Amino acid sequence: MGASSALEVALHEAADPVAAGDDLVYTLSYSNPGNPGATGVVLTDVVPANTTFNAGASTAGWVCTPNNNAGASCTLAVGALAGAGGSGSATYAATVLNPVPAGVTQISNTATVADDGANGPDPNPADN
Repeated sequence: MGASSALEVALHEAADPVAAGDDLVYTLSYSNPGNPGATGVVLTDVVPANTTFNAGASTAGWVCTPNNNAGASCTLAVGALAGAGGSGSATYAATVLNPVPAGVTQISNTATVADDGANGPDPNPADN
């Protein structure tokens, strides 16, 4: 069996805590420590509950479906990513609702990275 891409993504929050109406700004760092390179790489982030996606504070190119509200799926087409350590980063920002609903004390966010599978399945999809 041939080698395949091994994509990874890490999510880093710029500020904690934040107040109602503030932006949560995340840096999504992605890499491909595997061989060969990856093609059709896409980052995906679902807009967290009690926030809205902020395109103006994010890397250009994010597309959210069906809208920018909580629960929408936002994607950023990265394209090709070299193997053996190819990497990059993107900014994703969400604005906390104002007012925040009573009882909300935490906002959770996750991101994923995937490719088009042209070089086979990722050997460790748990870190995508």
